[in-house]
Amino acid sequence: MKKLFWMLALVLTVQTVMANGTESEEDATANAKVVALSNGVYKLYYVDQIPQGKVVVTILDQVGELVQKDVIRNESAFVRPYNFSKQPAGNYTMVVDNGQKSFSTTLTFGVVNAAQDLKVAVEEAGDNRFKLVVKEANMTPVSVSLTNVEGEVIFTELISRQANFSKVYNLNRILKGQQVTLKVTNGTVNIEKVLN
Repeated sequence: MKKLFWMLALVLTVQTVMANGTESEEDATANAKVVALSNGVYKLYYVDQIPQGKVVVTILDQVGELVQKDVIRNESAFVRPYNFSKQPAGNYTMVVDNGQKSFSTTLTFGVVNAAQDLKVAVEEAGDNRFKLVVKEANMTPVSVSLTNVEGEVIFTELISRQANFSKVYNLNRILKGQQVTLKVTNGTVNIEKVLN
């Protein structure tokens, strides 16, 4: 009985918010809301006037790797807690998809001081080679990619490590006289450099 009461209250609250137009245009069609609680817990509130059969909740980390995936079946409304207390500090993406609509939000857990966390240096190593040096305080995985002038990704690599690192890349087969853009990201900070 208590569960039914809370679900009804949630439905009425969401309907009231949508009817009053206090949310943005984008949020007015959304049927999910995430609320940050204490100790790294986030609560997902979901309501669907026309149940679609299943709802998939996907949580991705800063570099797009899957942290958690839930499939909820045959529920028109639910509340789910998600505990991030065992996860490293950073930005996470929660995607709620019922097959008809998709809702996405960024969750920031812990203290993220991105400007000081990632430092990248690119050094010429001669003969179309360069040395990438990455220093990062919080040791999250780093994605390294190269794109051509058309914006196509021609190389990508995810580096998971326990310490700062450096690596030499040989671009002899890739460059061939063309310009490429190096992009290094830890999911929070994006650093780009044009290489000739």
